[in-house]
Amino acid sequence: MHNDTEMSKIETKIIDFIQKHILILGFAAVAVIALMLRVAFFDIMSGDWQFFLYRWIEELDKYGGLKGIGHEIGEYNVPYMLFLNIVAKTPFNDLYEVKAFSVLFDYICALAVVRIAFDKKELISPRSLIVYTIVLVSPVSFLDSAYWAQCDVIYTAVALISLYCLIKERYLGAMIAFGFAIALKL
Repeated sequence: MHNDTEMSKIETKIIDFIQKHILILGFAAVAVIALMLRVAFFDIMSGDWQFFLYRWIEELDKYGGLKGIGHEIGEYNVPYMLFLNIVAKTPFNDLYEVKAFSVLFDYICALAVVRIAFDKKELISPRSLIVYTIVLVSPVSFLDSAYWAQCDVIYTAVALISLYCLIKERYLGAMIAFGFAIALKL
């Protein structure tokens, strides 16, 4: 059994660590909470999933390989249809894959907003944590990706990356990102 002084040293080290890294821990906590919010909706099959996405994935699967892309399946542009084609070929739960891909972009979107809003020295600050939290915990954000299985956040995140590049006067990167955002979904 440890004596009180040893336990006090361990407790002091833990408290010091937490105080030193409180903002990073805050970002991590928000990320975990936001993920838990999203995962809670992963089993829900929205109307969009049942009547559109699921059927498109089934049709793409029937054609095998990339042959389904040339047919009139779905209403999305080629990049997202390619993603759905990959989903059709994997052994994993299609619904979870579609939702997880959009959820990944929820986080990219939140990081892009923080990067646009704050300069380098304020990236890890109480204000940036608030902005990060607002983006990730906004009902619009998690309902779109995790409930409805929508892909709006994917092109939004890429458009935000384009805006960031534009602000930083990285015009080639801005145009490439903007082109990719439009290619994903008009």
